[in-house]
Amino acid sequence: MANFKIEDLSQYNKAVSLWFDVSSNGKLDIGKGPDDEDKISLSSKGVVRLFVEWLKEYSHLNEEEKRKILSSLKKTKR
Repeated sequence: MANFKIEDLSQYNKAVSLWFDVSSNGKLDIGKGPDDEDKISLSSKGVVRLFVEWLKEYSHLNEEEKRKILSSLKKTKR
């Protein structure tokens, strides 16, 4: 489990201690705190869909961000 950094959050964030947990099976949980029962829980397909939709809508990635994403994709385990 990891906490988001302040610079990771938008100005509209209202959660006090936002966290996320990525499981080895690809599932992603996001919540307002470790004991949050109302967390968002995505399957691996949901994570891919979220990422693909984000890439389609957001076209302002700088070269460093693009390299970081591509490098991470190349390093993924198969």
